[in-house]
Amino acid sequence: MITGISRTSGPLRGGDTLTVTGRGLITTTEVRFGDVFVTPSTVLDDKVTVTVPPAQAPGPVPVTVVTRSNAYGRAVYTYTNPPGISSVTPASGPAAGGTPVLIGGTALAFTQTVTIGGTPADFGIISPTRMAAVTPPAAAPGPADVVVTTTSGTATAPGAFLYT
Repeated sequence: MITGISRTSGPLRGGDTLTVTGRGLITTTEVRFGDVFVTPSTVLDDKVTVTVPPAQAPGPVPVTVVTRSNAYGRAVYTYTNPPGISSVTPASGPAAGGTPVLIGGTALAFTQTVTIGGTPADFGIISPTRMAAVTPPAAAPGPADVVVTTTSGTATAPGAFLYT
């Protein structure tokens, strides 16, 4: 029986290590990502470790653990494209920080961190193409890079926000 997976999304290229947790997994022979079969690198009674295979297209796939006597499902892994940033609105604000900004782009749904001027920013995901962030204080006025990191990569908008 599967109780969880260590990460729920990642890049189309695959290659990440994924741990499936559960019970009765000691006789696992393979793990399926949709229709793709992979051989586990580690098999214990309560967890199985595999390398995520590449995918042809973004989207969710069921994760199934196949043991000698059964197949266990109930986990989903989502393949995602790398993120892209197309806009930051407004484009300027005070060096003291605290300016709410809307970041537009692509593949933003699985964002893990946002930095503005190299400093982590509080953020919330609105949709796969929009997110909101609050600018952190800047060390000095000037242009600041906006960087979004997701499970599939990093996008940088150089100098997209101007601290005044």
